[in-house]
Amino acid sequence: MTGSQLQDVLATNIRTLRMKRKLTQAELAEAVGTSTGYISDIERSMRWPSARILTALATALGKTPSLLLLSSDEKERFSYHQGMEHLREKTEMELSRLVREHFDQVQYGREEKLR
Repeated sequence: MTGSQLQDVLATNIRTLRMKRKLTQAELAEAVGTSTGYISDIERSMRWPSARILTALATALGKTPSLLLLSSDEKERFSYHQGMEHLREKTEMELSRLVREHFDQVQYGREEKLR
């Protein structure tokens, strides 16, 4: 991805998230501590935000700075991998629970036989 394409991705993501949150450019600018014109320029791919502004934008929009830089295809892959990681963690937890349950049953069975 070129720098220009990345700038377009950032612009689209900021505009989309701002609109989803029903914020005006002025409201977002106030939350970030910058001007409405600066937000407008970012959303039109006319300016790159500084690291401080990018972080403030991400916070105001409820995302991380890195997620603002992901294209929709990259977000789908990221989301898929997050979902798979969550599924793996749930599976491991369930497997651990079943092993503990089985161990408890075996342990309990041995104690019954010893009595």
